Order: sequence, then C-alpha cells, then structure tokens
Amino acid sequence: MRHAADEITRRTGKKMNPDDLQAIIWYAEKHHYEDKGWTRGQGAEKGSFDEAADLAFPKSGKPMTSTELREHYQQMAHRADVIEKAQEYLHHEKPTMQAKLGPYVFLHEITPEELYKEPPPEQEEEAA
Repeated sequence: MRHAADEITRRTGKKMNPDDLQAIIWYAEKHHYEDKGWTRGQGAEKGSFDEAADLAFPKSGKPMTSTELREHYQQMAHRADVIEKAQEYLHHEKPTMQAKLGPYVFLHEITPEELYKEPPPEQEEEAA
C-alpha cells in the first residue's frame, strides 16, 4: 500500500496516505461482497475498523490479542443488551414492570447517562 500510495502521489501531485488507499480498496471490496449477497449485518454497513485497529495495534501500550478483542466486543454487546433491557423497564406501560427498574439498575450498575441515552437515529428508524 505504501508503494502504491507513493506512486499515486507522484503521478497526481496529491498526497495519498497508504491507510487511506487501503480504506478505499476495502470499501469497494465490501460493496462488491454486498452486491453479491455474500455479507450482511455489520459487515454490510461498511463501517470503520479504526477502533478495533487501535485496540489491536495501539501507538503505546500492550496490544490486545484476538481472544482479548473478541472478549472485549462480547462484553460490549452484553452491556448494550443490559442497557436495552433497563430501557424497556423504564418505558414499560405497566407500573409493575417499571418497578423492576430500580433493582435491575442497581444490580447491573447502570449509570443515568447509560439509561437515558437516546438511541442512534438508525435504531429509532428500525423501531418505527
């Protein structure tokens, strides 16, 4: 990628970074896989892998192993499920279900910021 980016920079006179070139190629590859029906869900979103790369290859400190990365993301997914359940209790129409919120929040150490955080716009649309 470094050699290709240097060649693009030389030919166009516009600076091309190797990581940007790789991202362009990866985005096109993911689009091709989606068109073929070979990917779905998170893979089809064409999101960035910057967060995972920063954890696996930090500029300082010890990198995470693949097992540690997997565990990290499993914990994040579990936490999101816990928060979602608390929000269901919060917004439930039955007072008996709302009454479960306090003990649940205490048990799972849910902060007010987590409980009252608005979902991202794309999640709101899916729920509608």
